[in-house]
Amino acid sequence: MFSLFLILVAVFVGLIYLFLNKDERQVIKEKVVGPEVVYPEKEALPGEALAQKQLCQTKEDCVPLPVCHPKECINQRFEVEFQPPERCTLNFDETAAYDADDCDCVQGRCINRNRNKK
Repeated sequence: MFSLFLILVAVFVGLIYLFLNKDERQVIKEKVVGPEVVYPEKEALPGEALAQKQLCQTKEDCVPLPVCHPKECINQRFEVEFQPPERCTLNFDETAAYDADDCDCVQGRCINRNRNKK
């Protein structure tokens, strides 16, 4: 009997949801599921454009690419060209460069010092 009641409540809630407009549905979705997390592209920049932004002279020139779990480091003067994401997953990736200490300038190019950790 109780399961029949739950089924009827679910059907009733589903019918109400169908008549909501898109904005109202989004509000309910965010309250029930949480805000949508947008995952960045696998490669934030095409290879050649990224290589130009990785040129450096000293370690202090290098910072992580402003994405959630950066695999690459860039020259800090190009950092302003990127909009960091508002939210990221809480997963920790030991091969990501999370701060400037994880970056280095090797042979004139910014590199991620953590890239080979496993």
